[in-house]
Amino acid sequence: MTCIGVIPARAGSKRIPGKNLRNLGGIPLIGWSIQVALDSGLFSDVLVSTDSAEIAEVAEGFGASVPFLRPKVLAGDSSSSAEMMIHLLGRVPLEQKFALLQPTSPLREVRHLSAAMDLIDSSQAESLVSIALKRYPVSHLLPCSGLENTDQPRRNDVTFNGIKQSALRLLNGAIYVSTTERFLRTETFFDSETIFFEMDQMRSVDIDDEDDWMLAEAVLAARI
Repeated sequence: MTCIGVIPARAGSKRIPGKNLRNLGGIPLIGWSIQVALDSGLFSDVLVSTDSAEIAEVAEGFGASVPFLRPKVLAGDSSSSAEMMIHLLGRVPLEQKFALLQPTSPLREVRHLSAAMDLIDSSQAESLVSIALKRYPVSHLLPCSGLENTDQPRRNDVTFNGIKQSALRLLNGAIYVSTTERFLRTETFFDSETIFFEMDQMRSVDIDDEDDWMLAEAVLAARI
């Protein structure tokens, strides 16, 4: 299947103003996702959806395509990724599937993208989301339901290092993949057939506030 990479990057951000253009490890935050998408060689095109001319200019400088600016009505705090994708897919040539890569997950690497795409291809699934699997002693966790509400964690009891543990599957926001036909039909990344791609916790940093930013900087510094 041919596939496009999509990076959503609106101008507004309450907790970290100008987040997508703020330098992380020497380059704008959005640059990390564009670079890994292009370096992977997995996508026929890497598109950035933004309402900001400044973000568009920076994104194009990194090699992404910005075919148009997103309407402000689809770039507010209450706007959803589904609304953005439906708008985008209605205005660009449809590929058979796409991967949504949020710029707030700058630590994903080519190996994660490659493994995720291999998994969805080999399983013949139509949707995939990345997760971070966190394990705790069962006694440390309150009971929780499964993934009936798909934005909630799923708990599985497992044995880890000889100790009964509880594993929480937490969405990390790094990789979402769907066939285009399925997404336009369901308008969601999640259904009973969605499969999960596990990433390590250090690469699952999802930047939402200054603490997350400092953690991402620390991980990058350790790599250097």
